[in-house]
Amino acid sequence: MLVIIHNILAPYRVPLFNKLAQSLDGQLAVVLSRDTHRKRRRWSVPWPDVSFHVELLHTVGIARGERVFDVSFGVRRVLDRLSPDVVVLGGWDLSASWSSLLWCRLNVVPAIAWVESGVGTGSFRGRLSSLARQRFLDGCEAALVSGDAAAAFVNQLHSGLPTTVVRNAIGLSALHALPAPTARSALFVGELSQRKGVDVLLEALPGLLQQLESITIVGDGQLRPAVEAATQRLERVHYLGYLEGQHLVDVFASADIVVAPSRKDPAPLVASEALTAGRPLVLGPGVGNANDLHRLSPEAVSVMATASPSELIGGVTKVLGHLVTPVARAAFTASSCAEALLRGTRMGMPAETLIQQSGFERHRSPA
Repeated sequence: MLVIIHNILAPYRVPLFNKLAQSLDGQLAVVLSRDTHRKRRRWSVPWPDVSFHVELLHTVGIARGERVFDVSFGVRRVLDRLSPDVVVLGGWDLSASWSSLLWCRLNVVPAIAWVESGVGTGSFRGRLSSLARQRFLDGCEAALVSGDAAAAFVNQLHSGLPTTVVRNAIGLSALHALPAPTARSALFVGELSQRKGVDVLLEALPGLLQQLESITIVGDGQLRPAVEAATQRLERVHYLGYLEGQHLVDVFASADIVVAPSRKDPAPLVASEALTAGRPLVLGPGVGNANDLHRLSPEAVSVMATASPSELIGGVTKVLGHLVTPVARAAFTASSCAEALLRGTRMGMPAETLIQQSGFERHRSPA
């Protein structure tokens, strides 16, 4: 039995976890701190499509200043009942992950950290937070990481801990079949915030429109009024609000290039979706898995040196018209990502514990 501790069930995780459950003959359980995001994100979780076991913990939010910390209860009881052979801890900021880590130590069960953030792509980067993260990783046998930045962060905190890159599996399978674009247009999809570099995009609009026929912005957030004002000022800039599902596939189909000028972003899902759709990509300096994405398709992926309008315009000029490699288009399937995750859990398994195609089985020596 493989157990994954997670904060919420994001829609894009469902295909990955479904594939894991299939590969493990149903021996997968996902334990959630909450049934939805604290900020009530607008995405829709396709619960009817979920084919793996889900456990929901009782979680209470405790406010400390402007930040709210979730404290989950019942972790030990759930793990005792599930009796996992290996536990993947999805985030060192979850109380459920720390409780699960303690349970793993007491029950001699391998714990695998799942780390997506890097030194420059997350919050709370100080001495105390580093010591806490070091202690967390000291109790883990391996780590699953989103890319080079996360791997470097893990190595900085715990040198020599085995790491395996697990990419974002996309949920929009229709993106694989999209034909090559025919219009010179750019697309931004994501939270409308400074963290995502939307202010940089807005400042770069006049320069981008000298190269492009149109620019489409999809998403919601605090910078929405500024985006709406730009669409009123510039007739070739279009704002479509929040989209998902087939509507999102349609906007990818009409785009020639995707921009993600993020300042802090461990592994933006839109980057995986863009490459799967065969769309060239410009990434901001704060994208943690940028080097991994660039290696997949060097000519079609450009990484900005700074979060500036000139860098964004230059990145678009550099990759516009280039083709995404077949390797990159096939890199984010549920099957390939599930295979990487299982490979990463094997790295932390002791010799006496074997992973078989039909599931996890624990083999202990007789007393």
